[in-house]
Amino acid sequence: MSSYFGIFRSIFQTAVDVWPKRRIRWTFLADFANDMRQYGRISSYDITTVCTFAVVFTLLRSILTTYVFKPFAASMKFTPKNNRKFPESMWKFLYYFTMYIYTCVVLFGKHSELYEDPRTCWSVWAVGMSIPSDIYYLYCIQASFYIHSIYATLFMDTWRKDSIAMIIHHFLTVFLLCFSFAVRYYKVGVLVLFLHDLCDVFLEFTKLCVCWKTRNNKKHYWPSVLINVGFLAFSFSWFYFRLYVFPYKVLYPSGHYAVGVLPHAPFYYFFNGLLLFLFSMNLWWFHFIILLIWRVATGKSPEVEDVREVGTPQEEQGSEDIDSHQSKRMNGTAHLITNGSTKDSQAITNGYVQDIHWRQRQTENASDS
Repeated sequence: MSSYFGIFRSIFQTAVDVWPKRRIRWTFLADFANDMRQYGRISSYDITTVCTFAVVFTLLRSILTTYVFKPFAASMKFTPKNNRKFPESMWKFLYYFTMYIYTCVVLFGKHSELYEDPRTCWSVWAVGMSIPSDIYYLYCIQASFYIHSIYATLFMDTWRKDSIAMIIHHFLTVFLLCFSFAVRYYKVGVLVLFLHDLCDVFLEFTKLCVCWKTRNNKKHYWPSVLINVGFLAFSFSWFYFRLYVFPYKVLYPSGHYAVGVLPHAPFYYFFNGLLLFLFSMNLWWFHFIILLIWRVATGKSPEVEDVREVGTPQEEQGSEDIDSHQSKRMNGTAHLITNGSTKDSQAITNGYVQDIHWRQRQTENASDS
């Protein structure tokens, strides 16, 4: 096995060596369609299953959000912003946590050799070969969830700075899942899912702790501790699994080793191009993590926050301005009432004193006469 940077040199050199045999022509799309007809196998039953699951996910999330997540958030007396964020984070946490457990059961229960020696992903391959049932349903559920996620990012989730990139990521994930399923590269797909989902579990857990930190206008200690623990776990898992292990377990076996085992396996450039693009997106998203760590370390951010959110600082500043304005109005009203009552008291007192003086003068005049 090559060193970390040697992996990318080996992949590049292999791609250069393979190029004369698999030169990409101007008729790329036509050739791709012809190759898909020759090597790809997706039935109408597969498509119906995935689309049905996607609709079920959307309906299930809507029901849980309306009847479970929002009422629960209201009962916990979160801040208005966290009331809005809690249902989304809770839904994603439940999904990623459940699916990560299922992925671990599938991978290490019956197919542990894929992780121990990823080269076995390419030891047995044939056009349209049967897919084990546990992997089949893993693929169907994951593909349907990311189809749902495209809709959810547009119409259900909080809009963020990277929402466009997130939609591209979801489209890429759906296409990668469907493509690897069709040409029976599903063993690589299982590894990709395993290496990516754990980070999302820690991310959504951290977001939930942020919501729990401030309840009933009071900040609580233990959620603050769990926020730091969750964020550190998220950062480490992202770097370790997506940026370090991913090249060893996925990119190198697929981009270098597979050519020697299956020299005529189709879609070498296309499939590895998708994997490299996914890796580059992980690198791009990692800069958000570095940015947040830098903000906390330099004191620009007093706590862990989602720097991708759009409009959050303005919303918070706006609420502060509203509170300040209301406070000024209340103080002004109190000042008016206080001053007014003081003036009235003074006027009454002065009038009473003047009346006494007038009566004294009248009495004196009467006695003189």
